[in-house]
Amino acid sequence: MAYGTGSGNVYTDIMGQQHGQGGPNAQQTLYGFLDATIAPQIAQAQTQYNLGQWEIGQVGPQLQQQQAYNATMAGYQGQNLALKEQGTALQGQALNQQQAQQAAQQGFEQQQYALSAGQYPEQQAEAALAYQNALKDTQSQQAISGTTMTEGGRRQMSTLGQQYAFQQQDIARAQALAQLGQQSEQSGYQYSQQQIANARQNLQLSAAANGISEQQLVTMLQYGQAQAGQSAAQNVAQLYAGQESNALGTMSNIGAQLSQAGFATNLNALAGTNIGVFGK
Repeated sequence: MAYGTGSGNVYTDIMGQQHGQGGPNAQQTLYGFLDATIAPQIAQAQTQYNLGQWEIGQVGPQLQQQQAYNATMAGYQGQNLALKEQGTALQGQALNQQQAQQAAQQGFEQQQYALSAGQYPEQQAEAALAYQNALKDTQSQQAISGTTMTEGGRRQMSTLGQQYAFQQQDIARAQALAQLGQQSEQSGYQYSQQQIANARQNLQLSAAANGISEQQLVTMLQYGQAQAGQSAAQNVAQLYAGQESNALGTMSNIGAQLSQAGFATNLNALAGTNIGVFGK
């Protein structure tokens, strides 16, 4: 590619102007070329460099925000776990109160049954005494009236015996019903106690699961913070690599153009240059 033509001391530059070979006009042509071609590239490279530096500067605050967010979310989860623990504790207290109330009620019912059970032997004794007195009175009346061996007298004695038997059966039936009621109450009490034991076991399992969740929360927070730090380090490394790649590419392009400009003007365009890249 030809940048100029000429013979002797006359030189026609790339702009179509004639100058003395290597003279002041050639230097002016080189400076104009640098201003028109190289300077915009240096400015663009500087802008890219500044943008990259700004992005690198944002990595630290972004990391802090991410880690603060992780800690905040972990705090919320920790509060939820603490509320679950409080709920478990309250349920445990409720079970203790329920168990104590049922035990007290069971004691009252036992006392009530003991008191009521004592009436049946008394009723049996009263019925027996009443039967014996009625039997003696009837026998005495029959002896006085002379009806002991009569059909009416025998029916009267039989009726007294049947009435006494019916009374004994009624008393025995009431006693059996009371015993069945007591057995039913004891069965219900045992069942309720088993239910409380099952609920207490469930609370223990929930507490254990809550403890595991707390350990998991701590582990996940530590992992999240470590991941955020590693990601930030990778971002910084990638940004620096991009900075280096952009700078090397710009310097390579500028160097090639300076060499071509020097060849065209017969001047050493690279001598004493200090390309303003990397913020210099």
